[in-house]
Amino acid sequence: MPQALAKGADTLVTGDVTYHKAQEAVYQGLNIIDAGHQSSEWPVLEELADRLSLRFTEKNWPITVTVAKEELLLKGV
Repeated sequence: MPQALAKGADTLVTGDVTYHKAQEAVYQGLNIIDAGHQSSEWPVLEELADRLSLRFTEKNWPITVTVAKEELLLKGV
């Protein structure tokens, strides 16, 4: 959420948001789309980003699509 706000986004599509985080986003003027967890995220992110970017380019909309990368931290492995 902080990265989306810092980049000037007005909507954040996510697969996992808590009630309080969603309320905080709304208070800060950020729309939240909670599409459900893991099954809706990783398998389609790159394809979705490509399709959105293409559509926005076709319409000459100055919108940048960025796929966030989560870091996996393994302790003791």
